[in-house]
Formats: sequence, structure tokens, C-alpha cells
Amino acid sequence: MRFTFIIYFICTYIIVQAQCVSNESFTLSPVGPYEVGDEVEVNYTLGNFYQLNINWIIAFQINLGEGWTNLTPIATPLNVNTNNDLGQGYWIWDNQNIYPSGLNFGPGFRFINTSWNNDYYFQQGNADWGSSSKGPLSMTFKVTVGQTCSPDDLSISVNVFGDCLTGGWNNGSCCSDPAFSIYDGIVLLGSNLDAGEDETFVYCPESSTFNLFDQLNGNPQVGGVWSPSLPSAYLGTFNPSTNTAQEYTYTVSDECNSESSIVTLIMDEQSPQDAVELQLCENAPIISLYNQLGVNNTSGTWSGVSDLFDNPSPDYLGLFNSQQQIFGDYYYTILNDNGCQINYPIEVSLIDEDINAGNDYTLEICPNEGGINFFDLIGNPDINGTWSPLLGDGFLGFFDPSSNLSGVYTYNIDGECNTVQSQVNVNIIDIVPPPIIFN
Repeated sequence: MRFTFIIYFICTYIIVQAQCVSNESFTLSPVGPYEVGDEVEVNYTLGNFYQLNINWIIAFQINLGEGWTNLTPIATPLNVNTNNDLGQGYWIWDNQNIYPSGLNFGPGFRFINTSWNNDYYFQQGNADWGSSSKGPLSMTFKVTVGQTCSPDDLSISVNVFGDCLTGGWNNGSCCSDPAFSIYDGIVLLGSNLDAGEDETFVYCPESSTFNLFDQLNGNPQVGGVWSPSLPSAYLGTFNPSTNTAQEYTYTVSDECNSESSIVTLIMDEQSPQDAVELQLCENAPIISLYNQLGVNNTSGTWSGVSDLFDNPSPDYLGLFNSQQQIFGDYYYTILNDNGCQINYPIEVSLIDEDINAGNDYTLEICPNEGGINFFDLIGNPDINGTWSPLLGDGFLGFFDPSSNLSGVYTYNIDGECNTVQSQVNVNIIDIVPPPIIFN
């Protein structure tokens, strides 16, 4: 038997309802609160177990809220400071054990009694007896916050059982201590998802393909999806020639949450600039095309049907030499505030003058003949030309052989680029009267 003197039993019976455990303490590493996946090491110490002689400590039961998983023992209590040879043995980890009293224990640490006492008639300990240690007794275990989408219970507590509660010793009543609370909290459901930050992006009609992921602000994580769908998975490759300018949503998700950000695409549509028409003579001097545009921006570049005149002058001037460059369309391109091209077109064309000064003509005329209009002699020339030397009746060029002289008379038509001429070569015939013959 575990007691010898009846008087001791009587004394202890008076205080059977007293508390057995005292000086309980714990440490948590790390301290809470906790999120999904957090791993926590728990160290619990029972400072003292008050023995009533009929009640020895036999088990530490660990109680966990539903939010915990992966309960793993690390350090088992040591059977220290025993005060009775029949309380010898060791502690083991056990997930479940049904004690003689019907108490369903587990998980936790329970005591295996292996005592043998020569002083008490070769008494042997009972496997259902506890440890005669009064403490301190320490144990360490580890738990993990399980995967969940709910604020599950993360409470941790420890029950200390005496062997009279388990049926290992049943001589009289025994104390039943409440569970010692170590932690009382819930799973924090804060999301670590990062879809970046919204952005409005203006692109150019001439832009090459680009990735919408690169346009997001912040630090978006990879692996999301785009809606409407775009190629290249999370990169979201946008082709200005085939895709539509609109809002595109980027979404990242996990088992519980999702987070989204939006890229708003706007195409910079510039109103086309009216073309400047420039007509030049074939022999025109070198001219700056830039000066014909009325644009106050010297950062642009020229393109067109040929390279422009190459000389030390600034490139923006766009010098055109009628003798070297090809007549046709040229463009002066500058970039606006969005980096998009604005084209200023200029059409350079050769002045094609269709003017007719008529044909040369040779005229012999007698001085006594009537006057004649030279205009009628040179074919079908354009009107409003001028005669040199000056003749009467304006462009008609009235010639009077009695008053005008023989010579070359030129009909001039002035165009934008050239002057064309025709000539009338006039010879007034000298009349020599026949000699007078006197009989």
C-alpha cells in the first residue's frame, strides 16, 4: 500500500478538495498573435504538485484549439525530486490512453510507474500509479497554425491529472484542478497577397507590344491572371494593333483570398496635322522645310522620300535642294508629353509651268504696207506678254513699217520660275525706184 499510518490518511482526508498544482508557468516562441503556417514552441513548467498521499501526478494533457496542427513533443518531463520509492518511473508521450476510471487521456505526457520497494514487503509499483515527484516538472512541445480561411481557435491549455482521477488510486476523494491557460487567441487572416497598385497608362498608336505587369505600381507578385485575358500569362502582353484600350484587371489568389489591381489603358490619338503644300521651281535656292511648318519645336526629326540636304546646319531645319532632293512627301516628327509621335507633313512639288510664248517668225515688209500685229504672227501664244522693243497695242504688238524700224522684236511671257520668249525678225524692204530715163 502507498500509505502506512491511518492518522496520516485522516489528516489528508480533511484537505482532499485542496488545489494540487501551483506555480505553473510557460513561455511561447514566438509570442502571438499567429497567422497560417506559424510554428510555435511551447514550454510549460509545473512548479509544485501538492500530494495528498492518495493523489500523485500521473499525466499532463495538452488541449489545443481547432486552429492548431502538427503537435510534436520536444522535451519530456524528468522524474525529479521523488519522495517515495513507489513513485519511480518515467514519462512518455502518448496520443491517447483510456485510464481505469474511463478518463480518455491524450495527447500529452503520461507517467509509467516501474517501482520496486524492498522495504515494503517487496512491494511493486502499479502502472496506473503516478510519480511521487512534487516538481518542478517541465515539458516542451511544438505546434503549427493550420491552413484555414476562418478565424479558428488557437487556445492552448494544460490539464494536470493526479492518479486518483485516473483510477490508479481510489482511496478517498482527490483534487481536480482546472486547465492552465497558456494562450487564448484566434488565427489572424491577414493576407500577404499583393496585386500591385492601380495605374493609368497612355500608349501610342505606333507603340510596339508591351507587358501590362510592368505598368503596375507597387510590388505586385507574379503568378496572377489578367481579365480580359491577355497572352504571356501573368505578364499580360498587350499588342496595340490587335488589343483594345480599356481596363484590365490583374488578380492574385491563394486558398482563402484574392486581391486585384487595374491598369487603365488609353491610346493617345492625335488629330492628323494638315499637310503644308510647298511648290518650288526646279532652279529654286535651298530652302528650310521647317520654316514652312510654323512649328516651334526644334527637337524633331525628318523623314520622307529622300534624305534632306546634308550640310553643317542643324538637322531640324530640313534643308531641301531642288537639284538634289526628290520632290514628294516629307514629315517632321516630334514627341508630345506622352512620348507619342506627332507628324507634320509637307508636300514638296515641282512647279510645272505650262506657258507659251509662241514661235519665232521672220517678216519682210514694205514700208508702204499697212501695220500688222506681231502677236498674230507667232502662232497661238499666251496673252498679256510684253514686247521688246516696245510696240503699240500692248501684247498685240502693233508694228507700223512706216514708223517702226527693222530688227528683232521679242515677245516675253513671265512665269513663276522662268521667262519664255519668241522673236519676230523684221526686215523693212528698201524700195529703190527705177531710174528715170529721159528721151
